[in-house]
Amino acid sequence: MNRIRRAVASGIAVITATAGLGMAGASPASADTVVMNHTCAGIWTPGHTRVIEFTITAPATASPHQTVTVTVNRLVDRSRVESTPVEAGHYRADALITLGGAASGRVTTNELTSPALQAGENWRVENGTVRVTMPAAGEVTYQPDTWRIIPHPAWQCWPKAGEPVPVAARTLVR
Repeated sequence: MNRIRRAVASGIAVITATAGLGMAGASPASADTVVMNHTCAGIWTPGHTRVIEFTITAPATASPHQTVTVTVNRLVDRSRVESTPVEAGHYRADALITLGGAASGRVTTNELTSPALQAGENWRVENGTVRVTMPAAGEVTYQPDTWRIIPHPAWQCWPKAGEPVPVAARTLVR
């Protein structure tokens, strides 16, 4: 009986994750949280390194030339802690994602917004999406890139020079 409950719960989780991606069918999602250093300018001290956590979700598989939704689920600045409560939507940002493998280029998400944050919580924004058309075949990778505070495009952070940028999600196109 427990085995059946776990199987049903697992199936519901896959369908829920897929529905959140706007995909047809029950294809699982590829998602990973990566932590990396970023160099920032603008509101923060220029050249200051910030520890940023990205979670990116993409479909695990897709058909050639299919357009899929890629989501930056969370972008967390582990270097910044809120000193007072902040209402939902107070912070807005967009994020660039570098495509690799069988695809190339950079794509920009729509707006990520902050949830309500309590004093002592790390600064974060969530749920920015972008649509990406898949190539003919191969594996497409997604890596975090630059992100900007809206409406201040000069307030931005980018991967720290000389450090590797991890892959946060992959889609196998077949």
